[in-house]
Amino acid sequence: MSDPQTEETRRIVKRFTLDCEQDFPLTDPSDEGWKDRLWELFEELVHPDIILHGVPGLKQGSRPWYDRFVSVGANFPDGLTTIDVLTAEGDKATMVWTWEATHRREVMGSPPTGKKVKVQAVMVQRVENGKIVEHWVGFDSLRWLEQLGLVSGDISAIGKGHAVN
Repeated sequence: MSDPQTEETRRIVKRFTLDCEQDFPLTDPSDEGWKDRLWELFEELVHPDIILHGVPGLKQGSRPWYDRFVSVGANFPDGLTTIDVLTAEGDKATMVWTWEATHRREVMGSPPTGKKVKVQAVMVQRVENGKIVEHWVGFDSLRWLEQLGLVSGDISAIGKGHAVN
């Protein structure tokens, strides 16, 4: 049986991940209430001074991270995350998740294509006093950019036949 800190960490990280999508898919894009509900979740579970690792171009803190969630939610209004693996030990949880969505609005200069995108990521979050205080993420950004049409070519050949030391 795991200790109380481990169980609290697992519960908070799982709840945050799943509840971020409580309003998805967005059936009425004109309903802005989802943003308020998302911010309430951030206020409850994310420390205002959260340290973010692996989120390029994003300032530290809960507000910039929330703004990124809002942008992604608006651009991919049917986005849904599947938790593939979730483990916790003490104050840290590690999660492998898969996110699927439809490209509905312009992203990084790419007009909406209506295509489905699917990415997988590995995330570690540290919880302290009931709030997520640190977040690491790594995801297959090249595959995501390829699915959006922002890079072209066969990226599946990258790295094949090369030894990694």
